[in-house]
Amino acid sequence: MNSLVIRLSGHLSAELGSELYLKVKEICQSPSLFCLDGSSLTNLDVVGAEYLKKMEAKTKSTGSKIAFFGISPALQTQFIDLQISKLFPFFESEIGAKKYLESQVLPTEPANEINVKPVNQTVTATVQTKTSLIYCPFCDHELRFYRIGDHLCPACENKFSVNQKGWTTPYEKLV
Repeated sequence: MNSLVIRLSGHLSAELGSELYLKVKEICQSPSLFCLDGSSLTNLDVVGAEYLKKMEAKTKSTGSKIAFFGISPALQTQFIDLQISKLFPFFESEIGAKKYLESQVLPTEPANEINVKPVNQTVTATVQTKTSLIYCPFCDHELRFYRIGDHLCPACENKFSVNQKGWTTPYEKLV
């Protein structure tokens, strides 16, 4: 699951709202956590509020979660006036927002795993090999998973890591 802290500043209007919505839409093709920092946000207009409403609907449809923190009392009043205060949870600090978002994740079921049942079992003396199916976090190619650690997708040749629960974590490329 992706997680991202987005720091907003200035006036949330058509330009900033559009950029924010498009970025969130792009990222939340898979379930994601968005922590929005509003400490440098000075103002919000009707168009910006509409983009926040669209963003909330989009994230809700993909199983993603959003939390705001650092919103000034004056800006909270604008959120109430524009009827978007009930769409998002608000927190005083980044730590509180992150804890809330992490509590919303169901840690028992990896989002990219089909079935955790064995596909192939080979028993040799006391050694047993168990495989499961997972998806590449980049290209969604179905892969057999034998062990935890670093892996390379044969289809797209991107590197990712698999943990003990079968969760995949992509490695970011530095450009």
